Amino acid sequence: MTFTALVQRRSASRFSNVPDMEGLAASVGAIAFLLGVLLVVAFDLFCLVHLVAADRVRFLPKPAWAVVIVCISLFGGLVYLLSAAIHPRPA
Repeated sequence: MTFTALVQRRSASRFSNVPDMEGLAASVGAIAFLLGVLLVVAFDLFCLVHLVAADRVRFLPKPAWAVVIVCISLFGGLVYLLSAAIHPRPA
């Protein structure tokens, strides 16, 4: 084996000693991404169910809140829940 072939072989295995580790890393990344998407969708559904069950909502009508929750996704749901948690001061 020549020196050049040995260096190329050594540099190729420098990143992982386990065969097909690149495929495993890609799979873990894909699973993490899908889990994140699933959590965001579950949070949006929670916010929409909370919106439908609410007797009264503040600052916007219910259809507008639904659009905000769905279109702005994570931040829209957070804004809705925070606005629902704000209680007016008694007069």
